Amino acid sequence: MWGAGWGWGAATTAAPAATTAADNYTEADAYWYLNPTDEQKTALGKLRETLTAEDALVPDHDDDITLLRFLMARDFNVDKALAMYRDMRTWRASEAVNGLYQADPAGSQFPEMEALLEVYPHFTYNTDKFGRPVYIEMLGRTDATRLFEVISVERLIRYHCWTWERYLRCYLPACSQAAGRPICTTTVIIDLAGLGLGHFNAATQRLLNTFSKIDQDYYPEHLGLMFIINTPLIFRGMWAAVQPLLQERTRKKIIMLGSDYLPELAKVVPLEALPQCLGGRGRLQPGYKSVGPWRAPDPAQAREEEQVVAEEGAEQAAAAPEEESGEQQQQQQQQRGAQQLQEAPQVGQEGVVVSISTGGGDLLGGAAEGEGSKGKVAVAEAAGAAAGQLGEPAAGKATGDVAAAAVAALTVQA
Repeated sequence: MWGAGWGWGAATTAAPAATTAADNYTEADAYWYLNPTDEQKTALGKLRETLTAEDALVPDHDDDITLLRFLMARDFNVDKALAMYRDMRTWRASEAVNGLYQADPAGSQFPEMEALLEVYPHFTYNTDKFGRPVYIEMLGRTDATRLFEVISVERLIRYHCWTWERYLRCYLPACSQAAGRPICTTTVIIDLAGLGLGHFNAATQRLLNTFSKIDQDYYPEHLGLMFIINTPLIFRGMWAAVQPLLQERTRKKIIMLGSDYLPELAKVVPLEALPQCLGGRGRLQPGYKSVGPWRAPDPAQAREEEQVVAEEGAEQAAAAPEEESGEQQQQQQQQRGAQQLQEAPQVGQEGVVVSISTGGGDLLGGAAEGEGSKGKVAVAEAAGAAAGQLGEPAAGKATGDVAAAAVAALTVQA
């Protein structure tokens, strides 16, 4: 489960291809796993038969939809899907992921969760027109400097896994019940407004690589659509260079939009299901709290709300002896809240750690062969070349490295 702008050009109107992508995205695309072809059913039968003979099926990961996701990630090559599934089983055991959410549904092991959301805004907000959860990540509002002051890399990786498990055990079941059919994919919105060079340093790049591996290898094919909004011009150049290297199903899932993204986005996510900070009609809860069909059964949500009430009470009590100071604090809190809830860089417009609680498949065709690193090298080379053409020659490589890292992090989810 990625300040001042880059200065690489203002976002512009979406290309016609993006409009076509949203218009042509159908229920058949959204629910592909409910209607497998005869060939896919045959592959599913072979995969299940082999895993059953090996006694290798993972509890809660042994349903047909999960097996179909692993097959899709490997283009329905049974041997490759089998190897991928075995690796997932080994990883879950070695990292003690089995039962991670069930043992701690409230996320009590992450007392820094609220502070993390403040410096790295990511949340799940309602559902799209297909009943799928909508994950929103405000990449440009992430404070990359404070991120690692709030939480260590090791704990952030653990949190990443926990949010994945919450997604599987809490969010998807609630969405499935509300939709009246199995839901296993997500619509992702990545807001690039305010994205700067400081969002990608050596530490965040290593984290991106780790997250990308977890998402690709152990939680594949959970992405339905990804809208990348408020996109700088250089990202357009990166995307044009990278697109030919991507699989067709990956290109179909990713829609890059400028500052006038709202009409296109609303074709998949109704305005009443979007928060106001993205031009919708929904009210964003303080602290970037998630909202949706899962809200009532989500212990972490209840814990967060209880803590907010307790903190407000403590602040009021502490402020009582010093009325003037308390008024100043209240004004500061209101200003911070207004900035979070109302400040949209360009209205009509689950950080650096793209994809917390979102799903991923493979970045390139080569990634399906277990060669994701070669795919990323190709992406970086293509992006770097494009950056050299779009920017200053001397800054081309540095700009390309940053943009390539961002594009790779974004596209790896599909």
